[in-house]
Amino acid sequence: TKFAPTAIIAEILGYSPATIEKHAIGSAANYATYIQARLDADRA
Repeated sequence: TKFAPTAIIAEILGYSPATIEKHAIGSAANYATYIQARLDADRA
């Protein structure tokens, strides 16, 4: 959940977005981290 939006992960894994969001919150991940990772990857 640290590297992609929860909705995408939920669809891939077959879970509900709410379940994945709970895991994301529990692991202190958020969408901003995903955006920053994408920006860093694009600069590399």
